[in-house]
Amino acid sequence: MDTGTYQPPDLNRFLLINGDDADGDGDGVAETHVLHYQDVSGDKVFSMTTGDRLWAWSLKTPGQESNESGWNYVIRDSDCDGVFDEKYSLDEEFHVPDCAK
Repeated sequence: MDTGTYQPPDLNRFLLINGDDADGDGDGVAETHVLHYQDVSGDKVFSMTTGDRLWAWSLKTPGQESNESGWNYVIRDSDCDGVFDEKYSLDEEFHVPDCAK
């Protein structure tokens, strides 16, 4: 995980595909709503919201490695202040921040 200030993706080129509920903290309860977006080139974005807190965004581009050109990552707002301050590769574990539970 890296720390810093990270901008959420620009959704202008994306269309909402679907939404579902998922277990964001590993306790077996699907408390997190996930919205899935995709653009015409196949790039995918999803957001994660628990309660009324949007706490994570992810961008995945087919055919790109995790660190290539900054693609394929998850950004997380660790303290629910609206600033995405942690960045994870897609193979790193991340959970709902305590402030969103």
